[in-house]
Amino acid sequence: AWKGGKAYLNDEQIRVSDVRDVENSFLQLELPYNYQDYRPTIEHALHELYGKVSSIRINGSSAMSLCYVAAGRFEGWMEAYIGKWDFSAGALIVMEAGGQVTDFIGNEHFIDGHHIVATNGYLHQPLLQLVKAALPKL
Repeated sequence: AWKGGKAYLNDEQIRVSDVRDVENSFLQLELPYNYQDYRPTIEHALHELYGKVSSIRINGSSAMSLCYVAAGRFEGWMEAYIGKWDFSAGALIVMEAGGQVTDFIGNEHFIDGHHIVATNGYLHQPLLQLVKAALPKL
């Protein structure tokens, strides 16, 4: 993918999913490398999100998770305390596939942020509201 050039996987254009209900969404979370420092916050977030979305997965790779959102395999991804080198390329792929990427507040100028949400676009505002409720301290 490149800015303005759409997103491709094996020479086939990819698009985000068209799921529009949070209850039917598959969400990915990632843990920061120093997750033990934030364990109470992470446990609280998982508790708050569990049951509000169809499924939550943690796969260990922000780049892969973002590509899964771009390819329509998941509806959203979020991670707190992440470096821009870990999400920048994947964020571009999501946006070129029709998705939306912001910080946890909803700012589209997210590149210098450390708390990032990527979605299929349809679920961005509802997932931001869930994030704000689950992670009020960030």
